Amino acid sequence: MTPPREPHVATEATATSSDVPVVDPRTGVYDDATPWSGDAIFACAGEMAERMASHPWDRNVLGPPAQWPPVLRTTVSMVLRSKYPMTLTWGEQFVMLYNDAYVPVLGEKHPDALGSPLAEQFPEIWDAIGPMQRAVLQGGEATWDENLPLVLERGDGPEECFFTFSYSPVPDGDQPGGVLAVLSMTTSEVLGARRLAILNDVGAVSASDPKTAAAAIAAALDRHPSELPGGRVWLSEDAAPVVAAAFGEPGPALEAPTPAVGPTILGAGRTAWLGLGGGPSTQPRRRQSPSGRSAGRRCRGWDLGPPRAPPARAATPGRGAPTLPGPAVPGGRAAAGGCARPGAGGAAGGDAQ
Repeated sequence: MTPPREPHVATEATATSSDVPVVDPRTGVYDDATPWSGDAIFACAGEMAERMASHPWDRNVLGPPAQWPPVLRTTVSMVLRSKYPMTLTWGEQFVMLYNDAYVPVLGEKHPDALGSPLAEQFPEIWDAIGPMQRAVLQGGEATWDENLPLVLERGDGPEECFFTFSYSPVPDGDQPGGVLAVLSMTTSEVLGARRLAILNDVGAVSASDPKTAAAAIAAALDRHPSELPGGRVWLSEDAAPVVAAAFGEPGPALEAPTPAVGPTILGAGRTAWLGLGGGPSTQPRRRQSPSGRSAGRRCRGWDLGPPRAPPARAATPGRGAPTLPGPAVPGGRAAAGGCARPGAGGAAGGDAQ
């Protein structure tokens, strides 16, 4: 049996969270209703409609919904009924009102973000989006950014995310009263394209011997610092691994990988590994968006630890670069395996003819 909840009588000193059960001191009955719970703008299905209907707006800078400007009420009604991710920021404090489809963007910032200033919820990217919001609110043109990189803190550490979005002014009389953001997350598409480009570059490597192939692979990987800040290509011959090539910022020398045990072809017994790492970078890295604005990145270098040998497997003589994952280098074929991001497996292979 669930133990009874302790009654919580609403007073001026009590918490303002709508998740705290409140007892009406006059009736002794739990009452989650608000004077605006029956407001027509919240009369639709969805989590955010329910949250807005029970939110203590009378203790918010926006005030009770009945006192909101007509354009604010209309825009909130539209946002709540849309299936596309939208957030409306209102007033000089950019108070956030958003719909169900926008919740995944927030991560652990939800549900506290409702009714909160945008700068308080996204301090990690405010230097990038703050000027854009202010420009629109002050009467500037609507914005458009495609695949803009932003590093968000949503509860699981820094995440490199990509967004295609537009900021549009919401008129309130002669001046904008708020900013409407309509967006889509394009992270998976951008990262997929970047990693495919890595594999294509490495797969195009052709060399006459493993050492030359290792150097060419390192050069190919060095063209993709956004995914691979740095690393080393280890080449093993007769169970003696050595660094054949390095690229980017490989970081401090680490213990050599343990040779993988697997089949070989023609008795060559050669295997290559890619050790990815590099010391964490303390300098912010900034990237330009397609519109020319700086995207305010604060990524640290990825420290992936000691290089590990991927599982060895045989390659067929006369065929192209080994397919993924975990290529080996029997028969004089040079290859590389590793991760593009912490916790994300991947590998790359190149041909030594």
